[in-house]
Amino acid sequence: MDYVGSLENGSVFDTSIETEAQKAGLPQRPSYAPIEFKIGSGALIKGFDDAVRGMRVGDEKTIRIPPNEAYGDVDQALITEVPMENIQGAEVFVGGVIEGNGRSGKIIEVKNATVVVDFNHDLAGKTLIFKIKLVEIK
Repeated sequence: MDYVGSLENGSVFDTSIETEAQKAGLPQRPSYAPIEFKIGSGALIKGFDDAVRGMRVGDEKTIRIPPNEAYGDVDQALITEVPMENIQGAEVFVGGVIEGNGRSGKIIEVKNATVVVDFNHDLAGKTLIFKIKLVEIK
């Protein structure tokens, strides 16, 4: 499956196609290729998995996946204040990423003695748009 994933505002967040990644200004990755997965395995978000069912080689379509079939809604319980002294070895700035409780979180606010960290997935709460093309069935 080749794909281009974007948000409702049109910004591309991921793709399997190198030229599309370059057009969107995404960071270069080591390789680009269609993704391979087994339908129903849980390897992909539910909305993507469901959209592929019934497609044939060469079929293309654009799908819209709401948050509840993607990365879920934003969970306010995963946005937390962390004491500055608990952050070691990380540069502290808005947009910075830290590790905690087995998760990565993005710093969304820096205060005097604490930082506010969002441990939700970056795409939580967002509707995702995918242009997909089935290139092979194995």
